Amino acid sequence: MNTVVSRGKSFPIGVTVYPSGVNFSVFAQGNTAVELLLFDQADDSYPARTITLDPVTNRSRHYWHVSVPGIEVGQIYGYDPLATVDEFRNMVKALHRAGIEVILDVVYNHTAEGGANGPTLCFKGFANQCYYILDRDTGSYANYSGTGNTLNANEPFVRRLIRDSLHYWVDVMHVDGFRFDLASILSRDESGRPLENPPVLWDVDSDPGLADTKLIAEAWDAAGLYQVGSFIGDSWKEWNGRFRDDVRSFMKADNGTVARIPYRLFGSPDIYGHAEREPEQSINFVTCNDGFTLNDLVSYNAKQNGGNGENNRDGADAYLSWNCGIDTLNQLLERARFECHGVKLYQPNWSNRSHSLAISASPVAADLDLYLMLNAYWEPLRFELPPIPEPGLRPWRCWLDTFLEPPADICLFSDAPPVAGTSYLVYPRSIVALARVAD
Repeated sequence: MNTVVSRGKSFPIGVTVYPSGVNFSVFAQGNTAVELLLFDQADDSYPARTITLDPVTNRSRHYWHVSVPGIEVGQIYGYDPLATVDEFRNMVKALHRAGIEVILDVVYNHTAEGGANGPTLCFKGFANQCYYILDRDTGSYANYSGTGNTLNANEPFVRRLIRDSLHYWVDVMHVDGFRFDLASILSRDESGRPLENPPVLWDVDSDPGLADTKLIAEAWDAAGLYQVGSFIGDSWKEWNGRFRDDVRSFMKADNGTVARIPYRLFGSPDIYGHAEREPEQSINFVTCNDGFTLNDLVSYNAKQNGGNGENNRDGADAYLSWNCGIDTLNQLLERARFECHGVKLYQPNWSNRSHSLAISASPVAADLDLYLMLNAYWEPLRFELPPIPEPGLRPWRCWLDTFLEPPADICLFSDAPPVAGTSYLVYPRSIVALARVAD
């Protein structure tokens, strides 16, 4: 079939049948080439027809589209986003040249179709009762993943799907290994019960095509199944969650943690000192792609995900994190009132030749008023100070003056010397921070 194709339309996205033919539209941001592949049979290794979309004619911004006459409902098709595949492979090659291995984070524990109220994108529509773990009595989705559904990974054809996916990333994309998200779900049967010898995990472990591939399990799930130290297989490594938790607790000075640290530093023999597992199967880590970054870990006492529209519900509630000052500062600055000044109060100089600025903030830190003076000029400047109702009772105190020699340049507020007068001389290219107890 060599029927001439036409430009097509970008809307609606997906496949739409018209009397004149079938319109194909796909969102492919960043792609420089897209091919539409038409197959005669579902198990064909190669397409019967390949249609190369023109980047000028068949593209509207991020949407690629084409209208193909002469085909009917039921046509088997697929897209080949050539540029994206080549871009990824080139990235892997570059990392390998630099001596860096590529470990891909994979999620085989749930799909993007959510729970009962989620969309039907593919698996729900194909064979809902086979692809998902369902409650036997109600037919509702088991939620061991925390996302609303759980993939029935030990169903034979789901096992095949997972293995085929892994082979693609190894054979075609050349990645070096995988980290399996919530891997303990892969040990559950169709009823959600943990299996002693889960077929899919042994499939992957014993696959000769994956023999040199690194396999790393997040050995727990969102429903409480915890298999650190007891995950199956000889090739599987495990994220050592107890190493993470014990090191975090020790560094934040929690009581009762010091006795566990020698175990964590010497291979966790209390976890891996048995016949089924070895110390080298432990992956020791403190932070990862899930949860707090290392910076967050020492900046917040609790998660602060209010900006993503989930009302701070997403993510774990206990991260064993420790606020070293940033969390409190952010909260204080959010409620403080700010005002800008120049060398004279309420007269900031925004001209091109200005090199100085003062900022008042109140209240901050334990009901303190703050007055910050910045002098980037090459001469000293005298800044007016905000008036004080009772100068002798709550004076301004010099908390920071970068012109002074250490240790006089910065001090605790309780040790900060009082400032006399109604102005302060700020020396060239210096910063001064004054503070006082708020009224």
